[in-house]
Amino acid sequence: ITGPAILFSWPSSGSALSYLKDVEQAELAGSHFEDLLSTVRKAVGSHVKVHVAAHQLGIVPVLRGMQNMRQPPSSEIAQVGEIVAFSPDVSAQLFDDRCAAIKPSVGGITVYGSSSNKMIDASQMLIGTPRAGKIGSDGPTPRSSRTCARGRPVPSTRSGGWSDGL
Repeated sequence: ITGPAILFSWPSSGSALSYLKDVEQAELAGSHFEDLLSTVRKAVGSHVKVHVAAHQLGIVPVLRGMQNMRQPPSSEIAQVGEIVAFSPDVSAQLFDDRCAAIKPSVGGITVYGSSSNKMIDASQMLIGTPRAGKIGSDGPTPRSSRTCARGRPVPSTRSGGWSDGL
């Protein structure tokens, strides 16, 4: 892989009781992710692809920022090569919808999920919708694998992944 790899991060409230506030803040951070892509493009040039890694709620501003970008992507925004989502903590349906919207703008989307991530389990119980990063014993949640991937599982006993670009 050539080019910079970016981990987009922001502070949380630091309390499990403030989790819903953190979800809202992650959604609002999407415009900051867009700004980051613009800054990176100015620093490295338009010919360099940026690869993004996002963990749990970190996928929310990435998907929101990418969805907000103009289609086709603006020449002011860095090209995104690969997005790697580790245990994405977003509803499976929202993940599907946003992935479908951004798919023409990125080189690939790879997702790693887990069947034993306690935070994903708590989020699913609190919010009440299946999470994109939650996999069962038979592999990734069907909705998430349907839109963003061709269902190429990564063998493991406690975690797995799928990718649309491999």
